[in-house]
Amino acid sequence: MAQQAFTGQTFTDLAALQQQLQTRLAFLNHTYPTRALHGRSPLAACPQARHSGRVYQPQAEEQLLKLQRVYDYLRAARWFRKVSAVGTFSLGGYRYTATTRLAGQTLEITFDPETCQLQCRPQNDAAALQIEIKGLSAADLMGSAANLPGFVPFQLALPLAYPNTTL
Repeated sequence: MAQQAFTGQTFTDLAALQQQLQTRLAFLNHTYPTRALHGRSPLAACPQARHSGRVYQPQAEEQLLKLQRVYDYLRAARWFRKVSAVGTFSLGGYRYTATTRLAGQTLEITFDPETCQLQCRPQNDAAALQIEIKGLSAADLMGSAANLPGFVPFQLALPLAYPNTTL
C-alpha cells in the first residue's frame, strides 16, 4: 500500500498523510474491483466486513487472539520455496535454514499445528524437514500496537507478512 498511497508524494503534516491513507483504503475497500471477488470490491462482495460489531480496544486484543484459529488457517496452506546455494529459503520475510544438500531444489512447505513446525518436503522425495516456524507468537503477530492507546485499528498480520510491515 505504501507504493500506491504515498511513494513519490510529499505531505505537509501527519494529518495530510493520514487523510491520503484513509482515502486510498476507502478506494480499495469500496471501489476497486478484484479478480478474486469476480470484479467486485471487497465491501461490495462482503458488506458485513464493514464493521466487526465490537469496539477496537488495543488492550483487549491479546486476550481475544486465538492462536488455534491462526494454526487452523495455516494448516490449510501450502508454499513452495527454492533452497538457495547456501541451504536457506525465505517465507514471510523470515529466513530459514534447510541444508546445502537440498540446494537448488524446491520444497513443498506445510504447517503442522500440533508441533507448530513447518514440514518441508524436498522435490527429490527425501525425508521431510521439520523447522520451527518464526513470527507466530502473540507478540510477533500483534507487534507493539497494544502499547499505543488510541491508535487506528489494523488487522493482525500473519507470519507470512514481512516483519517490518507490522506495528
